[in-house]
Amino acid sequence: MLQDPVIQTHQSASLLGLTDPVVSEEFEAITRLALRLLSTQVALISIVEEDKDRQFFTSQQGLPQPWAARRETPLTHSFCQYVKSSGRPLVVQDARCNPVLCDNPAVKDLKVVAYLGVPIRLPDGSTLGALCVIDESPRQWTNEDIGLLIDLANCVNDEIKLRFTLRIVEEQKAELQHLHRKATQINEMRACISQAFVQPDLTLEERLEQVLQATCHALNIERAVIARVDGGKPQILYANPTLAVGSGSARSTVDGTLAAIILGGNKPLLFHKTREAKLACLADLLGTRPASYYGVPLIFEGVMFGLIEFSSMRPRPAPWSDDECATLNVVTMLACAQLALGRRITRLENQERALLQYVVDRRPVEAMPASRVPNYMS
Repeated sequence: MLQDPVIQTHQSASLLGLTDPVVSEEFEAITRLALRLLSTQVALISIVEEDKDRQFFTSQQGLPQPWAARRETPLTHSFCQYVKSSGRPLVVQDARCNPVLCDNPAVKDLKVVAYLGVPIRLPDGSTLGALCVIDESPRQWTNEDIGLLIDLANCVNDEIKLRFTLRIVEEQKAELQHLHRKATQINEMRACISQAFVQPDLTLEERLEQVLQATCHALNIERAVIARVDGGKPQILYANPTLAVGSGSARSTVDGTLAAIILGGNKPLLFHKTREAKLACLADLLGTRPASYYGVPLIFEGVMFGLIEFSSMRPRPAPWSDDECATLNVVTMLACAQLALGRRITRLENQERALLQYVVDRRPVEAMPASRVPNYMS
């Protein structure tokens, strides 16, 4: 979807500091030079913002008050708007004799009689406004005048390109730092998960708690819950952070929860802003309404066992990335495998106990010889 060019230009001008309240010396030097080279009373770098109905002066020399202090005028007082709309220089010898400009309030309020303006542009070529010089008396502008102002406008354009490039570099640097932090966290999580599954002395509970804790830390998630659901009734098995006694009983049924959507559709459910997804009325298994959520069903041998929920009370700054989803899917598969293994071990233990009991029950009781019968009466 293409953005409105007016809004896009305004945002670009703001991001590049062209409408900052603080005056930039780089642009001030250009307008001072324009004033001296062309011997005019006024020189301006004007950013035309139609959406705000104004022209903002990134730099100005010689404007009368109160316009100099305000550093802007409404578009009713703008000649530079015509430079922006046409994308070409505007040469006016005497605005009082120009049928288009003679009624412009700038002629009276700003004493604009002679005007020479050339476009200034963003790096993509779109016109932002104009570099212009103004005289209070009629003036015959020469080709040399126009050429000088175009050269100065190119200096403005070069400064804008430099700011644009520096901003891209800063954004790329920030993105690289962010990716480095994420990679470090993911690597730490993987190491923690690997450690949890290779240590032979850890219980199933300890393994899963380590995995959930590492996942929450790496992906900046507040809570993670593994729950079994039987007959629509949830039973929280493991959680990070560790739940207080009784805190997992806030939901006695999955009805009206995000878990119900997962179990009903047998597929993951994820939102980085649940309110925007119109799910604000639905709670997680702990009875709270998270702002961001990722839930995955747990299926053993084709049978729905329960689910894992990852949730936070604050919305995520961006949607879940493919890497984050892949990580959570791996965590889910590992948890599912461990739970399945734990169930098999429990079954084997139960079978072993049953077998031992069977052997004991079937073992014949041998009669004890009379000589070995203790005499408690003696």
